[in-house]
Amino acid sequence: MIKNIAFDVGGVLLKVAKIEDTRQGIVDFLKSEIGVREEEGKIRRIVDEIVPQWFSEKGLGENLWSKYFSPEISAKIVGEYKYYHDKKYVPISKMVDLCKRLSKKYELGILSNFSNDLIVRDSFFEMKIFKTVVFSGTFGVAKPDQEIYKIYCEKAGYKAEEVLFIDDREENVKGAIRFGMKGLLFENQDKLEKDMREAEIIE
Repeated sequence: MIKNIAFDVGGVLLKVAKIEDTRQGIVDFLKSEIGVREEEGKIRRIVDEIVPQWFSEKGLGENLWSKYFSPEISAKIVGEYKYYHDKKYVPISKMVDLCKRLSKKYELGILSNFSNDLIVRDSFFEMKIFKTVVFSGTFGVAKPDQEIYKIYCEKAGYKAEEVLFIDDREENVKGAIRFGMKGLLFENQDKLEKDMREAEIIE
């Protein structure tokens, strides 16, 4: 019997910025604001390497930019893009409404591969309805590693089979199912609600 529902964040509860926008924005920021010169495409190569890891939520608690830039410049990049992502990550209002409805019957939580640099601000949505919050950047392990599902269940205080996990990435849903949780792939909200009705999660 499902007692707890865990949600991914990016692409499920929040719309996300495009990776290419972030790439170009960082290059422009480094060149114009910090004075770093793009010599022989070196800066762009660094950005192309780091952004897919940093932006796809796989940074596990480290500032990836510090591999190539001084601590001061690395901190400036992160500071600039915390602001950038605050503007680009937009709550999906209908999903927030769904979560409010679900919270009347189930305990809700968040299980997301967010890096420490980009931890979600409380003001994005009503965080108080999510009792258990697990970000990969805080615990140093990311989905679909089995350990992060274990961490979530232990923090939530539920057995794996009592937890439904919702994510927009199939590999993460499959990881949760392997651990023993129930799982639903998020494609769009209409499909999710249909799947929930079929699973008798909602009427």
